[in-house]
Amino acid sequence: MSDRRKRYNQLQQMIGLALLGALVLFIFYWIAAGNEIVWLKVVLSILIFLICAACLGYLFITQELMRPRSLWMTLGAAAIALCLLLSLILHFPCPNPRTLPLPTVDDLAALKFLM
Repeated sequence: MSDRRKRYNQLQQMIGLALLGALVLFIFYWIAAGNEIVWLKVVLSILIFLICAACLGYLFITQELMRPRSLWMTLGAAAIALCLLLSLILHFPCPNPRTLPLPTVDDLAALKFLM
């Protein structure tokens, strides 16, 4: 096996393990967010984002970021980072979802007045 092929296999294995670790941390992030453990949610979100940024940065440095053979690594890191950002923006999962207030008796009386 050529030296270039060995280096690519090492890169593939390293990035794959990092993405798998980020995915496991993302699952723990969802559990922490669902149970309102805010400090763990913050720590895990920072750690996940740093892992994804490091993977994308390393792929950029090695010039493998846009190559077709390495596209799965690029998309994997970007997808995990995007899921994390959407989860943070949308406050999902949240144990106390915001719901519309239930109508009160006064609201119903006002509706009868209008009819």
